[in-house]
Amino acid sequence: MNSTVSSIDLKGNKIGDEGVASISDCLKFNSILNFINLKGNDIGEKGAQAISDGLRHNTSITSICLDGNKIEGGVQFISDCLKLSSSLISLYLDGNSIGNEGAKLLSESLKMNTTLSLIDLSYNDIQKDGIQCISEALVYNSSITAIHLTGNRVEEGINYLAECLKINSTITYINLSKNNIGKEGGLLISESLKYNTKISCINLEDNFLGFEGVQGILDSLKFNSTITSLALTNNQNGTKLNFESLNLNSSITTISLSQSSIGAEEAESISEILKCNTTIITINLSGNDIGAEGAIHLSEALRLNSSISSLDLSGNS
Repeated sequence: MNSTVSSIDLKGNKIGDEGVASISDCLKFNSILNFINLKGNDIGEKGAQAISDGLRHNTSITSICLDGNKIEGGVQFISDCLKLSSSLISLYLDGNSIGNEGAKLLSESLKMNTTLSLIDLSYNDIQKDGIQCISEALVYNSSITAIHLTGNRVEEGINYLAECLKINSTITYINLSKNNIGKEGGLLISESLKYNTKISCINLEDNFLGFEGVQGILDSLKFNSTITSLALTNNQNGTKLNFESLNLNSSITTISLSQSSIGAEEAESISEILKCNTTIITINLSGNDIGAEGAIHLSEALRLNSSISSLDLSGNS
């Protein structure tokens, strides 16, 4: 038995259920390995059962990646494992078609589990009922600090998630990109951010927030003092945004406003803020319509600003 390897990457090997069963047998006796990557290996329900059995007997694995497999209903075995696991900290289940039923099963586990801090449920076709269950679980759970929900159907249950975020006191990172939450979803999240005192990083890219949704999120920064990173790429088209909140906020260090139809006038407003702001380090304004006039305003701001270390202006004209 190897006594030195602590991390192993087996992604993209199509090992299937039989192969993962053999790996599971090894995990029962291994006490050194702490990370295993099984992404894209055609693991189905039987494989999920096998790996869950191995994890129940293993006390060293803290992180496992099962992204891009075919686990589907096999998530019930992973859920049962989480109820008993005392070592697993990170679980990646991106792209496994677990759906609402899988989300419900995992939510029951999250109410009991006290060690898992990161869970990735991106691209799993989780809709209203599943989002509701996860949101309710996060009210009880006190260990999850990061959750990825990219590319699901969060828009149908965004109200449940928004209410959860008002009172959750552990989540520091949440990725809601590509969920089509729309204007109403943006406004609900903006209200949550006025109350939330833990989230430091939130990704809302590609959500069709529109002007009102984006403006609502920006305005919430007047009240929020914990968010350090905000991604709003590709959410609104054509309406001039008001960036006054950035004058009042002292926590944001990274902000992405790529593909936000920002023109020379808005660039001038941002420039005035950057002349005085001392906390923003990274700002992404790529894919906008800033043009030469806007670039001049920004260059003037950079002469006075001493905190910006990264400014992306690619794809402007």
